[in-house]
Amino acid sequence: MGGANTIYFAYGSNMCAPRLKRRTASARFVSIGRLDQYSLRFHKLGLDGSGKADAYYTGQDEDHVWGVVFELNQSDKQVLDQFESLGVGYDQKEIFVDTLEGSTIQATIYCARSEAIRRELNPFSWYLWFLISG
Repeated sequence: MGGANTIYFAYGSNMCAPRLKRRTASARFVSIGRLDQYSLRFHKLGLDGSGKADAYYTGQDEDHVWGVVFELNQSDKQVLDQFESLGVGYDQKEIFVDTLEGSTIQATIYCARSEAIRRELNPFSWYLWFLISG
């Protein structure tokens, strides 16, 4: 994995590799991963008014978020930041992900900003399809 590249943990619609590749051509699959002490929630307010995925920190050992680890070049990471509304809807966070191969990888994720959380939201079915296909 290159030093200038970003290791990114996708847990929402970006797990769907074809969707992510349309946004970031350099995206390369690294592994399937598990993020401990986080829970998958659909409470992040999307631009379309629906609930988008959030890896929400709970601190509880029984909570896990499964996702996909990708490697992106820096210019594509900047494009992804725009798609994810970095600084508006999501903040960036560095976390450690356990891979299926038994290693631990440091990766970047997007977590919902507190002002973007609306607990009453639901995701659209097309959005869930991207998660399931991912």
